[in-house]
Amino acid sequence: MIRHFVRPGDFVAIILVLLVAAGLSFLLIPGLFGAAGQPTEVVVRSLRAGAAGEVVKSVLLPDDTEFFVAGETGGLYVEVEGYQARVFDADCPRRLCIGGWMDSVGERSICAPNQLVVELKGEPGERDFDDTIR
Repeated sequence: MIRHFVRPGDFVAIILVLLVAAGLSFLLIPGLFGAAGQPTEVVVRSLRAGAAGEVVKSVLLPDDTEFFVAGETGGLYVEVEGYQARVFDADCPRRLCIGGWMDSVGERSICAPNQLVVELKGEPGERDFDDTIR
């Protein structure tokens, strides 16, 4: 015969353990995800064979500007506002490189048809991550 192995006092212990774990998680999580460093530069690099990694355009931040960078299928239109940047238009078939604002060091937008990468450079912050995925 199966006997009940859980007693009323066990429920109290389980609830106390869960409350302590939840309280500790609120204390530990902000320390795990420190702020990323503030970007200091927007860099557009080439992905073309023979010129891979070559800087095509560079803009120091903070700045408020728009510029065009020629690529293989036309090019990219990049907007810079303060310490953030975005690709707001592109001459490529699927336009997957067009997105929201990039505002953290290491964020990048890649346009494979144009063979260009737009990236935010700067001093890394407290994060221990290689990249940010949104």
